[in-house]
Amino acid sequence: MFEVVQRTPGQPCLGASLIPAGYAEFPEFREGGTLEQVTSRLREAMESLDRYELVVSERGAVVGYACAALDEDLHVGLCLTLQWQYVLPEYRGAVGREFVRWLLRKARSSGLKHVAYSHRINQGHYAIKYRRISNG
Repeated sequence: MFEVVQRTPGQPCLGASLIPAGYAEFPEFREGGTLEQVTSRLREAMESLDRYELVVSERGAVVGYACAALDEDLHVGLCLTLQWQYVLPEYRGAVGREFVRWLLRKARSSGLKHVAYSHRINQGHYAIKYRRISNG
């Protein structure tokens, strides 16, 4: 089930249950400290935002999560950005594409000109991807 929930600062993060899986899978997360330290920092960062939370669940368990928020980006100005996302390996592909499709639709309907999201190249190497929104 794919669901989008609009959240305000202070509301709990719906995808926190996936943080341990991301921590175990990606060595660069472990450079940020213990699982508890990383979990605390990620939750604090996400929960401080006015945000949209994109949640994919199966049989009551969260299997994919993305946090989207408005961001004033140095390169493109105001844009809608996926701030953090994680999808369990067996659900990747279709879920990630659905997150990006939602991001593009939401930006277009909000009159924004760009979206941004990161893409993991390899350990510790991420690239920010920008997509210009066509309103046609």
